This record gives sequence, structure tokens and C-alpha cells, in this order.
Amino acid sequence: MWRAHRRPLPPVATPLAPLPAPPAASRTTPAPALAPAPDAPPPVAAPPPAPAATLPTPPQPLLWVLALGAAVGLVQLLRGHLLLIRLRRESRPAQVAPPVPAPVRESDRIDAPLLAGCLRPVLYLPAAGPVRDEPDALAAALAHESAHLHRRDLPWILLACLVRALLWFHPLVHLAHRLLHQSAEEACDEAAVAATRDRRAYADLLLRLSARTTAPAP
Repeated sequence: MWRAHRRPLPPVATPLAPLPAPPAASRTTPAPALAPAPDAPPPVAAPPPAPAATLPTPPQPLLWVLALGAAVGLVQLLRGHLLLIRLRRESRPAQVAPPVPAPVRESDRIDAPLLAGCLRPVLYLPAAGPVRDEPDALAAALAHESAHLHRRDLPWILLACLVRALLWFHPLVHLAHRLLHQSAEEACDEAAVAATRDRRAYADLLLRLSARTTAPAP
């Protein structure tokens, strides 16, 4: 038999497609090591709330002294009020000219004109003396006391006396009381001089009254 000689075929070199590179293994880059945090300071406790400011309490003996002084001052004011009640009871109505916007009474217990009473002021005149014997002196005295009424000095003077009795330990209170009384008298003196138009005669009247006056201050 004829045998075909089969020639061996050359090997076909089939180029193999390059295999895809295997994906790089995901390598986790280790994070850099953090430096250890310094030790935090321990928490500081909040300070306790400050106590409310309070005024220092004066010692007990001092309180007794202040109260005793105020009581003495108030007793003096009460005594003056009782003396005015007695003066009104023992006085008698009087008629004067020119008229004044207050009841007028005369008494043997005083030597100088006196205006008293905050709610119902009353003008007291001495029963004898230059105010009753000399018409010019009477006119000057009436002008002076009428100025007190128009200025409403009596309530303010009474208030100043109350404050002085309660705050007797404060020197400025005594100074304010003195200045208030002095300014009221000076203003009324100017009104009397303006009414009489004779400053010298009015000054002479004040000197004579001051020499014989025994009336308590309002």
C-alpha cells in the first residue's frame, strides 16, 4: 500500500495574548503612628459662687446708743409740741392790723412773736413789749411771720427737726438743719425790710427782741 508520507506539519506558534497583570494586591499603607497625646490636665473644679455682699452689722451696744439718742431727740420734739398746746390753751384771741392769713393770739408767756403749727398755723404775739406798743414794730413782725406762711417754712423745719432727731450722730445733718433755719429767717427778714422800708429800725427791733425773748424755736 501506498502510504502517504505525511510530513509533519510545522508547529504553529500561536502567540499567546499577554495575560493581564494580576491586580496589585491592595496594600494598606499603615498609617503613621501618632505620637501619644500628652496627658490632659485634670479638670479644674468650678469655684463656689461668691456669697452675696452684705452690710456689716454694727455691734449691739452701738445700736443701743443710736436708738437712745434718737429717742432723746424725739422726746424733745414731743415736749415742744406739748408746750405749744399749753400756749394755745392759755392764750387769747387778738386783733391786729394789717391782718395776716392765720389766727392771731396773744400770750403773757412769750416775749417775741411766734408762728407755730404745720397744719393750722397760729401766730402768737406777746401781750406787752415793743411789738404791741409800737405800730411800726408790729407791722415789721407781722410782715416777717407772714413771709414764713407764704414760704411754707414750718413743714420743712419740722421735717428737718425729725431728721436731726433720728440722725443726731451725723454732723452734716446738724449743719443742714442750721442752714435751713438760717436761710428761712434771712428771707423773712428781707421781706419785713421790704414791707417797712426801714432797715435800721428793723435791725434795732431784732436786737431788742433777742435781748428779751424766751420763746422756743419752731
